Amino acid sequence: MSILPPSVLGFSPLSWKNINSTKFSIFTPKPISLKSKPFSLRPLDRICALEPKDAVQFKFINWSAPLQLVPHAKQDDLKIKQIENLVKEIKEKFQGFNNGHISPSAYDTAWVARIKSNVVPTRPHFPMCLEWVHKNQLRDGSWGEPSKYYVYDRLMSTLSCILALRRWNTGDTQIEKGLQFMREHMRNLEREGKTLIPSGFEVVFSWMLKEARDSGLDLPYDLPHLQDIMKLREKAIKKIPVEVMHSVPTTNLYSLEGLQDVVLWDKILKMQCRDGSFLTSPASTAAVYMRTNDPKCLQYLECLVNKFGDHVPGSYPVDYFERLWAVDTLQRLGIDHHFKEEISETLDYIFYRGWTQDGIGHAGTTNLTDIDDTSMALRLLRLQGYPTSADVLEIFKDEAGNPVTWPGGSSRAISDTFNLYRCCQVAFPGEKILKEFKAFAGEYLQNRLRNKELLDSWSIKKSLHKEISRSLEVPWTMSLERLEAKEYIKYYGDKDIWIGKTLYWMYNVNDSRYLELAKLDYNRLLFLYKEELTSVQEWWRICGFEESFVSKARPRETHFGISATLYEPEFSMSRVAYTKCNCLENLIRYLFDQHQSKQELALFCQAIEKWNTDPSVINSLPPVLKAIFMATYDALNQMALQINKLQGIDIFPYLHDLRVKQIEHYMKKRELKDDPQPQSFNDHVEQCKGDLGVVIRLLPPLFLLGEKVEEYSIKWLNEQSVIQQHLACFLALFTDIQKHKSTKEKETEATTAIDLWAKEKGCTKQEALSYVEAKMDEQLDGLVYEVLKPSYFLPRTCRRIILEHARIIQNLNHSEIKISDDIERMFSSF
Repeated sequence: MSILPPSVLGFSPLSWKNINSTKFSIFTPKPISLKSKPFSLRPLDRICALEPKDAVQFKFINWSAPLQLVPHAKQDDLKIKQIENLVKEIKEKFQGFNNGHISPSAYDTAWVARIKSNVVPTRPHFPMCLEWVHKNQLRDGSWGEPSKYYVYDRLMSTLSCILALRRWNTGDTQIEKGLQFMREHMRNLEREGKTLIPSGFEVVFSWMLKEARDSGLDLPYDLPHLQDIMKLREKAIKKIPVEVMHSVPTTNLYSLEGLQDVVLWDKILKMQCRDGSFLTSPASTAAVYMRTNDPKCLQYLECLVNKFGDHVPGSYPVDYFERLWAVDTLQRLGIDHHFKEEISETLDYIFYRGWTQDGIGHAGTTNLTDIDDTSMALRLLRLQGYPTSADVLEIFKDEAGNPVTWPGGSSRAISDTFNLYRCCQVAFPGEKILKEFKAFAGEYLQNRLRNKELLDSWSIKKSLHKEISRSLEVPWTMSLERLEAKEYIKYYGDKDIWIGKTLYWMYNVNDSRYLELAKLDYNRLLFLYKEELTSVQEWWRICGFEESFVSKARPRETHFGISATLYEPEFSMSRVAYTKCNCLENLIRYLFDQHQSKQELALFCQAIEKWNTDPSVINSLPPVLKAIFMATYDALNQMALQINKLQGIDIFPYLHDLRVKQIEHYMKKRELKDDPQPQSFNDHVEQCKGDLGVVIRLLPPLFLLGEKVEEYSIKWLNEQSVIQQHLACFLALFTDIQKHKSTKEKETEATTAIDLWAKEKGCTKQEALSYVEAKMDEQLDGLVYEVLKPSYFLPRTCRRIILEHARIIQNLNHSEIKISDDIERMFSSF
């Protein structure tokens, strides 16, 4: 899709639509020339000649051939073929998306079967639906979803089918078997949790009981629990504002078959959807037709029967709902990288056809939006860079300002709230409503978990409680995608079932092929990651570093972090480069903090600065510093060569300038450490930002992601760019907050931003901590916005690695035990 970036259109990150409401300051760095010319290695032959006898001997590596990993070569060809076939089948599934692939509804089919023929009134207009009812009674005498016993579904469907058969005086034996089932199972209603009551059950079931009594059907109408259900209907009807019901779209339109004593039939037709249905419900539409003979109602029902042959589903169409949940499933299972084109086309369908300022509903023909579909769409669209505003959620506030499922409603469900919570984590600066809704949703979900009230109104899922618990434990901005995919593969239920008025299947959302592909693909990528780690470990061995440096550089942990985030197979070269860059930077930073001799550090700086003009300086370095120098030099050469082949530019001079600048910062900090001076809060944060070296850590792997990076894009990547400033400031504050908490627990001393803020403002440490945490969250929101906003100036994948770096640093700050456990979990196959 082609969308102008906010900085061009004048969009603000808050609303994306307020023209000229925000001024954007664009930093213009010193001009950089990245010449498109062949790259040649910078030789250090003179250095080798000048090495003293007691110097560390280095094996120079031919970096002219970048690492080539061919994971398929050693893997089972059959499994590779399985992956290819599954990908092909799922692509065909997405290409075949229409208005929804959904299971039959005995309840709705029976309602449609009641309609009389316009030609012969003593016969049904849809005899094939009546025949379907005849053929689909279950062995126990009930009708409903055969794969799962759910008492509400069975009783609703069975009574509906009995009434349809009675309507046409047919199937006496089946009617009696159905009645026997109902007499035996009606008592089970009392044992079922109220949370599992389907939408409109008390209204519709009570009405059908009235019809059954009027038809002389023998049922225990005086059961106390049935009486309670009828009272619930009376209570619900009293709450329905009749005028509103006939003038504004509400959920009542979905259950009009149970409101036949309330509906004003001459007015209700104003609420009809454009396809002729009433909120996409065949049963509701059938009831309206039988009262009004409206031709649009009949046309809708005829279209459905023509499409499905002899039955109808419980809701149709469900095109938005199906597409959104199918995309979400692919992403959560970690197989979305196979379906980039299909996902893009699917979200284009959602954005250009259905997205409105009031959100989105479950289908393109509905005139009622809901918070579940809106939250899912808002999150998915944002993650793919579509311009969206959180203002769409305003319509779902109740009188207290808390979220509800439908505009003007009062109910909420656990799955709605869970999707809202997931959505609210993808927040941009200034979006107050997302902060408020996230706080409410988080507390609501915590309470439901604590009280073990986890039955959902809209689905029966295999591991919903585990999904919720995981999401509350691991915020989106800290999540590692491969680990989350590993967990979701365990949680995903290909046999999960959905609840409307009755149970139904969503065949394009719950599919065993998704799960099979996810497991095969996870194992395939795991093979690739292990090959990469082997190459990193070999590089480390060749560099000849001291054994103690492993714990400082953390090559295994660093590679785990980047593999768990930037996980796609095409980014293999970038992952290896990221690992090397960050290992070397960790070592250099440690070196300038702990090496005893400042004179030797000054020589190291000189060697870095003059490695192209006076390489003899390396002769004066001690072995430890020489090893780090050579590793740094060789790594930059290797990466510059790879970048040259990929991008057609010689970036080595720019990387060298970055290296020199970062070394100078470390040296200045070392001098201040030996001669400490009082610091302000702002000075401290700026120094911490410089310590992080985010640009030198990220730029080489960023150029190796495969997307073309234009010369003008460099200004969007340097240390003064908005996106890098957000990253550096967030990580600086995050690191200081962790240090503050750690020193507090260990009762040690360390100057942090919290201490300096408390001193400057004369406030308590707790107040200072709250302030710094708020500032950290602001920077994170700004970073998320810069990464996800539409932009012509920097490819999305390049911005993505910047956010992934923030995630990696947060996770590598955990205890070694936690990190080791995460690595073990990720590197175990299915």
